[in-house]
Amino acid sequence: MRIDEKIQAIIMAILFVLGVLTGGPIIIGDRVVEPFSELGILGPNMKLGDYPREISAGEDIDLYLYIGNHEGKLEYIGR
Repeated sequence: MRIDEKIQAIIMAILFVLGVLTGGPIIIGDRVVEPFSELGILGPNMKLGDYPREISAGEDIDLYLYIGNHEGKLEYIGR
């Protein structure tokens, strides 16, 4: 094998690898590998785990609901 043929083979291999690395995400980019939904209760400062330590009976507190969709499509989350 001549040097020119070796260089051409290396360049072709590099171009092939670059093509696979750039083309793969474009082809399967919309696919969600492990779809899931998430629900969480957030404290008054809208942070996880930021809940009041003690509350009295009848005391009003603000809690927030967090809903995350990682399904890859619109989903109905009902009762």
